[in-house]
Amino acid sequence: MWVSHRTIIPIEKVSISDLPSQLKVCGAELKVVDSLLPLRDAWKSSLHVSGIRLRNAQNWSQS
Repeated sequence: MWVSHRTIIPIEKVSISDLPSQLKVCGAELKVVDSLLPLRDAWKSSLHVSGIRLRNAQNWSQS
């Protein structure tokens, strides 16, 4: 999440109807997983990863 201290005016709006296909075109790999818990160590490391909503993930606070 990025925060600006001044008003930002968008220069365009782009609608993407098929996100998985668009990610593939860009060379990104999309993986669907049942749980994010196996990735928990990434947030405990020095890697820059974002997880602003992880507190809402099922069983996140219990592990």
